[in-house]
Amino acid sequence: MKKLIIAVLIICIFSSLYAATYRKIFKITNSDQSTFNSSDSAGAAVRMYNYGTDPTGGSKTLSGSLTEIGSGLWYYDFDPDSSGYYLLQSYTTATAAWADISGYAPIYITNESPLYLDGGTMSGNIAMGDNDITGIDALAFTDTDGEIAGIPNKNIPSKAETETIAGAWDFDGACTVTAGSFDFTEDKCLINSIIVSPYIYVTYSEGAAENIKAATTSRTLFICDAAFEVVGVDVVFETAESGGADMYLQIERLTGVEAKGDGDDILTNEGGNGISLKGAAKTVINGDIHATNKIFASGERVGLVITRDGTTAAGLVITIKLKRV
Repeated sequence: MKKLIIAVLIICIFSSLYAATYRKIFKITNSDQSTFNSSDSAGAAVRMYNYGTDPTGGSKTLSGSLTEIGSGLWYYDFDPDSSGYYLLQSYTTATAAWADISGYAPIYITNESPLYLDGGTMSGNIAMGDNDITGIDALAFTDTDGEIAGIPNKNIPSKAETETIAGAWDFDGACTVTAGSFDFTEDKCLINSIIVSPYIYVTYSEGAAENIKAATTSRTLFICDAAFEVVGVDVVFETAESGGADMYLQIERLTGVEAKGDGDDILTNEGGNGISLKGAAKTVINGDIHATNKIFASGERVGLVITRDGTTAAGLVITIKLKRV
């Protein structure tokens, strides 16, 4: 007795001209590659089982018999838009019993209408498998929350409309805004040719030498109403301190009820002492900023400390550059 093997080959699919069905044609062969048909096997018949969505056959039902065409070809007309797992069984007078066709496991067959190149409406999702979609003229959404790269399409700004951005946007490059631009390399915002700086500047000056004293010059310069970072300290003096012990200028962070001189040092110049007032006169000296003490919380104070009374130091000017964080 010949054994049927890998028996199903879908040859073609077409829609009936007179009925709403989809015809699939199968080629069935014997183990010796001869065709399986009624002329070679008395009583030859083939029937179709529908396994539904369960390929194990837990809910299989008999769909019906296939019609023989000849030369091992058999066809079956499916209902429109039917899909599922299907299995074929064969019968001959010699075996007198239905049996699954050897080597053939249930396969998934879909009879849904194809989407034609000249247009149509999809009834399900398309998985692109990491491939591109190109040549699009326009995208139209039926759902205002439908997303592009995780962004609801209703939140995508229009280049032609005046819109308000309600959330925070972070930029790490140049951003053009109407007639101006954000220039983050220069840390400034240029709008209509006007520079809007993200910084605020605290300045202090003292002219006469007799006024630069430890007790009177040391003081609070600024009270933080939000979190700030010290990003720069520049100091210049017209006349340097000429004699006596070292004389330093320090910027400090004062918290709670700390008194002047008891805060955290901000400048790391001169081994952490601060900027020396015995340095070069009429020369702007840049402060080296401490890595962690530079951050101030709301309510904390920016303080100035002079380590001793001056005798000749005069024309002192300090500029502190702060940034909200």
